[in-house]
Amino acid sequence: GSAMVMDIVDLMQRTLDRTNDPYAIFALDRGITEIERLREALKSISKIPNSESAYGIIQVFVDDALKEKE
Repeated sequence: GSAMVMDIVDLMQRTLDRTNDPYAIFALDRGITEIERLREALKSISKIPNSESAYGIIQVFVDDALKEKE
């Protein structure tokens, strides 16, 4: 592995900035958006206190994170 670990989103963004391939631009942009959305969902999930109802609340976040955004 590399001594300096770059965040995957930063790596994808740098690659996106250096390409003119329309398919690569589309794929990288979609990937970046997906990762950022999943990270936000994980941050939200991490704030839920442990409780009997936590599972249902977490399921809502998971379902939202995994569905396609229009």
